[in-house]
Amino acid sequence: MKVLNKVTVTGADDSTDINKMFEIQEKYPFVEWGILLSEKYSLKDGAGRFPSKKWLVDLINANSYKKPTLTLSGHICGKWVTKTLLGEFPCLETIHGNFPDYFSRFQLNTHAELHKVDFDKLDGVLETLRSKAQNVIFQLDGVNDIMVPMWKRNHRNISGLFDLSHGAGILPSAWPKPIEGMYCGYAGGLSPDNVVEQMEKILVANGDKETWIDAETQLRSPDNRVFDLDKVVQFLENSKKYVI
Repeated sequence: MKVLNKVTVTGADDSTDINKMFEIQEKYPFVEWGILLSEKYSLKDGAGRFPSKKWLVDLINANSYKKPTLTLSGHICGKWVTKTLLGEFPCLETIHGNFPDYFSRFQLNTHAELHKVDFDKLDGVLETLRSKAQNVIFQLDGVNDIMVPMWKRNHRNISGLFDLSHGAGILPSAWPKPIEGMYCGYAGGLSPDNVVEQMEKILVANGDKETWIDAETQLRSPDNRVFDLDKVVQFLENSKKYVI
């Protein structure tokens, strides 16, 4: 059964050859690159999985002229998540003049930490992004299931990501069923070695609904210092049999 309309690989950073990202995008057009963004690291020299401002600028400059363009999602972390949920979307233009325009989706990484939400102001953020044809991913972590009330407010540019490991890269004992009528994805412990086995389990929970999967931790080198593009390619190769 083919249900995946994209496969997200998260964690490209200063260790990543941007030119090779374009080569992979051409071979696997269904790939989406999840880029981790935070106020602490993205405006400066980066750290670990968070690329530096220089790398981010190089990425956007390359994406402005290379073909095919990269499919990008911005995974917002730290204080920028707190501000967004209170109605203040980060000024990503400080990284690059039209930086946010290159992202089709933004994910709010709440990681099971309880956040305050100003629902009325968040309405405005979601509406602004919707007007730019940009979607917002909320983590379904059992703590901040914020997107459920936002969904009820008739925002249709939101989706939910099940990651029961809260970003720790640990496989769940079972995958949840999607919320009726909502576009939902799955993450947590997926790797090149287990993606086929886990996709069969996801199919049991998800049925024939369109979905996506996201891998991060298991795509890095054993010492966690490098985003391993060989692992990325293997993950995409093993996933493609499920791609619509």
